Amino acid sequence: MPAQRSAGRRPFQGESSTSTLAKILEAAPDSLGRLRPDLPDKLGEIVERCLQKNPDDRFQDAEDLVAALKRLALENESKNTSGASSRE
Repeated sequence: MPAQRSAGRRPFQGESSTSTLAKILEAAPDSLGRLRPDLPDKLGEIVERCLQKNPDDRFQDAEDLVAALKRLALENESKNTSGASSRE
């Protein structure tokens, strides 16, 4: 779901249900950075980690995912704050 919401489309698209399932099992999703270059690179890394085929390569639970998203939000907030104060 994060990939679809961020990219505006599903990460795996096929011409039929069968081809979509095959892509989910075998193919790497399109890079979020390529689909949405306006989004932070770190968000793309988080989404890609969610879509890893090997469960050991994904976030181990929702708490880990939420923590990563909160860190990203804090980083972006810090960048926006420092950018605003340097312009004043």
